[in-house]
Amino acid sequence: MNKYISRIASAALLISIMTGYAGGAEAQEAKTPDPVFTEFEVDANCGQGHHLYFMDETAKILNMDLKELASQMEQGKTIVSIAQSKGMTDKQLEKKLIPAIDKRVDAAVKEGCLTKEQGTTMKSNIHARLAKVINTPLSELRGRHAHHGKGHRLNREEIAKFLGLTPDQLNQELRQGKSLAEIAKSKGVSEKQLVDKLKEELTPDLEKFIHRKIKIDGAPGKEALKHDHS
Repeated sequence: MNKYISRIASAALLISIMTGYAGGAEAQEAKTPDPVFTEFEVDANCGQGHHLYFMDETAKILNMDLKELASQMEQGKTIVSIAQSKGMTDKQLEKKLIPAIDKRVDAAVKEGCLTKEQGTTMKSNIHARLAKVINTPLSELRGRHAHHGKGHRLNREEIAKFLGLTPDQLNQELRQGKSLAEIAKSKGVSEKQLVDKLKEELTPDLEKFIHRKIKIDGAPGKEALKHDHS
């Protein structure tokens, strides 16, 4: 059981590093829409911060200023509708965006921010979600982002401090393929002490989760659980 919890915690921290819910993007003068940035962003703690935004790529492809693109999205336009106003279809946009985004991921892998396997997984996820993202209004993207941001996450700073490391050092250890149990052992922290700390971090979110009403989608082939937002 303890090993299982440790694996979950390691995975949660690594996912946090990969998806990067960091708020560094908000410092941009153009105040470019956060959800679009954070859809595919590598943690800012990696080197100088390798952000896998595709807003820059989109603006260049559409021959637009980044501020203009952000402004139109704020007005409720989807990326696809903006592209169509420029004479480009959604398929044409995707065809140009995918290699541009892949190039960003490859750069992150090359610079050590992602492993080759993580890069491959990220590309696959981006390709699968891209069509939906560019066809979704900003307000809806923000709503989803706010909801996901309240998920079951571990506080990396607290875990790192508990292990006598900085967040950057912990991230580096995890990127090397080490489990939290292995990192803890190297720091003289027992598995029981680690598990107790992880339980302390996860308990508030787990308590909220077990009290949340969930709906079952009864449609054929759609057995996934869905949160009840009512």
